Amino acid sequence: KAVQHEFPLRSHPHSEVQSRAGQLFRKPQHLSHRTRPTITVEQVQREGWLSSKEAAQRLGITWRMFMRRVQDHGLTPHRVSGVPGRMIRYDPAEVRSIPVPVAPRGKPRGFVTLDYLADACGTSPSLPRKWIQSGLPHVRDRVAFHAAYVRPAEALAWLEGQANPKRRRYTEALRLHLEQQRAA
Repeated sequence: KAVQHEFPLRSHPHSEVQSRAGQLFRKPQHLSHRTRPTITVEQVQREGWLSSKEAAQRLGITWRMFMRRVQDHGLTPHRVSGVPGRMIRYDPAEVRSIPVPVAPRGKPRGFVTLDYLADACGTSPSLPRKWIQSGLPHVRDRVAFHAAYVRPAEALAWLEGQANPKRRRYTEALRLHLEQQRAA
């Protein structure tokens, strides 16, 4: 008790239960989901509360992106009472307040994908990803962050500036590809 007095534990007021013997026990933490705010079925139908899938469709994003934004932006999930099972709904006004990505999906004009660059250079698809780690100028997609795009002319200039003689054949293949494109 002396240690508890020196370092008081921060806990929810209902997280401790006193037994008959006078000892304190903690309630299991897995019951914390029951403290979510609840709404009725009538409120859901009358006010148009949204499921996570409906909210994602309304925002024009995927369900995973919506669930990530729920955590990041503190959206409050509400349990629907009077329904068997677990039904969670979101307030439409809160859903509208979530920022959505403004970048268009897909590659920007004048850029190519890493697979296209690999084909143009005559190399495996994994090599341009290694070049990016080594400093190849590129742009990442703001929506699908794993996607990267490069300008072929910038890639050619970067490859020519590298001191590695093995990259000379990739440079020649890319230069030939760009010349064929300009001629067409």
